[in-house]
Amino acid sequence: MLRIEGPDAVQRLFELEPDLVFLFQYNSAHFLTVQECLSSSEFSEHIRKVMTVIDAAVSSLDSLSSLDEYLTGLGRKHRATGVKLESFKVGDVCLPLPALKS
Repeated sequence: MLRIEGPDAVQRLFELEPDLVFLFQYNSAHFLTVQECLSSSEFSEHIRKVMTVIDAAVSSLDSLSSLDEYLTGLGRKHRATGVKLESFKVGDVCLPLPALKS
């Protein structure tokens, strides 16, 4: 069974694209460095939510229409905060999802 650890994947994300740290700004926290972001409780909570969504997505593969609707809404929320589609491309490298095919 493949196990993906959220903090490990995000650490890799920031190694590949350090400027992505500026997308992770929260109400009371504005990070200037990757380390500030990685060590914050706000970011830890965000990673917990990301991993929950990945788990729910995998569990919902038998209901693709519901999954599509949910992920489309989540994409809209991210776009509203300034996240661009290109920002997710590096995520393909950080989350070894092709390994799930085996």
